[in-house]
Amino acid sequence: MAQKRINVTRGQAQRVRQLERAIGDDYQLRILLSGGKQRLMRPERLENIKAGRGKLQPWEAERIRILQTNQSALGRLAKQEGEISKPAKRHRGKALKDWVLMGKEKETPYDTQAPNLKRKQQRAIKALYFLGVEPDQGHYYVKGIPASR
Repeated sequence: MAQKRINVTRGQAQRVRQLERAIGDDYQLRILLSGGKQRLMRPERLENIKAGRGKLQPWEAERIRILQTNQSALGRLAKQEGEISKPAKRHRGKALKDWVLMGKEKETPYDTQAPNLKRKQQRAIKALYFLGVEPDQGHYYVKGIPASR
């Protein structure tokens, strides 16, 4: 059975606008807000969400909440000097998405986790390396991860 869609609230619209300012690129924001095997979010849909129109799936509302919680780290990771090509933007957006969705919270024990969570966290570490960050420094932990993950 399909999940019930919810209307976009003013707060969610404001969060999306703040995220766009922090990231500095609507293309990367569209990548972050797109689902797993879905196509890239249409620019018109992003504009509607920013204007407070339309409906969201529950996972989209949760994704907006997690992105807002990690907004400052996303802004630092997304910034890059100079012009970059479209494929490079796509790869950077995918790496940001992997980090947000698969990264771990601070003080989470690695050894006692299930193997599938360890694989997800390794993918997030690879994404940080791709973005030019040493994960050993410990500055980039994901905040606000739902317990059901």
